[in-house]
Amino acid sequence: MNGIFLPFRYPLREDLLDSILMMALNTPISNIEQVKPRDFEAEKKEQEDKENQLKIEMSQMNRDQLRKKEKEIKLKKKIEADLEPERVMKAEMDVVKRKVLS
Repeated sequence: MNGIFLPFRYPLREDLLDSILMMALNTPISNIEQVKPRDFEAEKKEQEDKENQLKIEMSQMNRDQLRKKEKEIKLKKKIEADLEPERVMKAEMDVVKRKVLS
């Protein structure tokens, strides 16, 4: 036998198959959202909509409000960057806990 045909319900990206398959097989599932395919186009469009809304809001602000908003955005980005290692560590700890408990 040279190949097999599997009728998948969702589109299959063959380029990601090798890189994700072993990780998926070795990781216990605790949340069904981890298994469902993500809609990258919708996520990208949502992000662009947020950016456009922010630009519209900022174009309607006066100079002082604009400086205050830019300062808030800069602070929010800095806080997110500071919390990123902690978020990654917590995600890895959750994976290890699921592996131990299964």
